[in-house]
Amino acid sequence: PPPPPPPPFFFKQKTADERAERLVGAEMCIRDSHSSDRVMGSSPEVLISHLLAKTTRIRVGSGGVMLQHYSPYKVAENFNVLASLAPGRVDLGIGRGPGGLPQSTMALQQVAPGERDIGGKITELREFLSGDLAETHPLHGLMASPSPPEAAGLFLLGTSVSSAEMAAELGIPYVFALFLNSDKEVMTEAMKAYRQLVEKHPNSVMRADGMYALGVAQEESKDFAEAETTYTSFLSAYADHDYAAEVSLRKAETVLNQRDIGRARTLFAKASSQPDFPQADRAVYRQAHCAVLQEDYAAAGDLYASIVNRFSESSYAPTSMLDAGRCYYLSLIHISEPTRRYAISYAVFC
Repeated sequence: PPPPPPPPFFFKQKTADERAERLVGAEMCIRDSHSSDRVMGSSPEVLISHLLAKTTRIRVGSGGVMLQHYSPYKVAENFNVLASLAPGRVDLGIGRGPGGLPQSTMALQQVAPGERDIGGKITELREFLSGDLAETHPLHGLMASPSPPEAAGLFLLGTSVSSAEMAAELGIPYVFALFLNSDKEVMTEAMKAYRQLVEKHPNSVMRADGMYALGVAQEESKDFAEAETTYTSFLSAYADHDYAAEVSLRKAETVLNQRDIGRARTLFAKASSQPDFPQADRAVYRQAHCAVLQEDYAAAGDLYASIVNRFSESSYAPTSMLDAGRCYYLSLIHISEPTRRYAISYAVFC
């Protein structure tokens, strides 16, 4: 007889992977959950290896491994293997909670559940990942093999201000688990606490991450004016940062949400001109949207048409052709033959 099919979750996961692979800047994170018939995350490392094998571009990580149950050394080994199989595509999120009920916690730890030094375990895990265990550590000299070309990106997943403070004190990135705590005010306070603490260390590489995360939290809370201020500060302090182009795009969105269409259009244009920016197509698309709002239809048509010409593989390309035709039709100007094709496309669509 044929083998039984896998649970429905795995079919849904496969579909989600395929969709994420088509998105720019997408990342898939797997939860570490136990004794659950709804969340198939009892072995995130196994699922991550499957997702890495089925994809070629997106980052895949844990969101997150509940480190209180496990040996930091073994977690480091597992993720070093994954990072060796897919260099530059693996992230390691750490959670402070149990990821299950007391019974599953007891089974995992084989001890009565209680307070554990999670901060010390995260520090030890980070040292194993970097291959630099402190000389004072009793296991100094022990290596978590293999040694990948690029170690998994370590971050702390949390739902409170205290978890943000711990991440800042440990000097690692922080991710607020909005899917566990949907209170956006708490999220914003956590991001503020994280930024304030990392700001005390001028040379910390986390300062940029903290500022960027705070801006995103402010956006999610619809504090668009504050988010704009945060993004402006980021771009002033970190003009050459890897996130700068994306922050420029986010800043433009916050300005548009404040209904300052002219300034937003200028900012979208600036974001689209950033060299090698993977979201340049979106920036042009939003710039064109601003032109439509200003009833500058001829310019909007040119911008939509440029998406088809410059970014033929973009997910925006099919609709941009129709949008270009609509805008050229509305502009009531003399159009050339290439431009006429867009107008005809729009007419046929209607």
